[in-house]
Amino acid sequence: MTPTTPATPDPSVAALDALVGEWVSEAAMPLEPGMTMSGTTTYEWMDGGRFLIERSTAAPRFPRSLSLIGRVEPDDPGSRLVKHYFDSRGVARPYEITFEGVVWTLTRDDPDFSQRYRGTFSGAGKSITGACDISPQSQIARSRHESDIESENPMTRAIRLFLLVEAASFVVAGLVHFGVLVRGYEHGMAAPAESTIAVVLLAGLGLSWVWPARTRALGLAAQGFALLGTLVGVFTIAVGVGPRTVPDVVYHAVILAVLAWGLVVAARSPETLDRRR
Repeated sequence: MTPTTPATPDPSVAALDALVGEWVSEAAMPLEPGMTMSGTTTYEWMDGGRFLIERSTAAPRFPRSLSLIGRVEPDDPGSRLVKHYFDSRGVARPYEITFEGVVWTLTRDDPDFSQRYRGTFSGAGKSITGACDISPQSQIARSRHESDIESENPMTRAIRLFLLVEAASFVVAGLVHFGVLVRGYEHGMAAPAESTIAVVLLAGLGLSWVWPARTRALGLAAQGFALLGTLVGVFTIAVGVGPRTVPDVVYHAVILAVLAWGLVVAARSPETLDRRR
């Protein structure tokens, strides 16, 4: 995703910036005991920073939705905050929003279907726990920010998979050149270099679990280092210093392609993976 949102929102709606990013949501369904709805919701600023765009997806039996959030009077910072909701069923509903400290509410007063959601931010703004009252049932909803449950993001899983595969390949290459796995391919320069690259890739993979919000940056850094090291290896092969066996040449060609592919995947991942801390 190429971001087109401004660096900062308009001051009149700055409180909404706490929502910007990608969230994974889980909600118990009070009318259907034992059923849990899970999905993903993203928030991003419309150009100009006056309105926030909300997009939600869930399992096929639940609707996809699009909402627009902002002031009733965009030029009046004292006017009400509202949310206009539309979904794939053809449903359209208006809500009123309030932000007070770490608590935000969505309210819809309608005789046929009234709703009130009250959510509380926690974990340095990385998670929300709340309850939604629905005429008059209440369903408990938990939302956890992508930086807390990053593994559920497909791009994050892809970055981690690349780091794992690349690290494993360098571990094997290092063991081969140390003479541990196969004899006859020992190389005193290649073995420690490949081992170092493997350690960096494994460190990036491990740190992506410690700081999941930084997975994109870690993927770019670790794979960038690995690509640079591999290019140095290709240069040593070209000048006759590095190992020049057929398996070595093939391995370098393949791992260069894999590293380049992995860097492209990481670079194209949404920047929201790194934005929330």
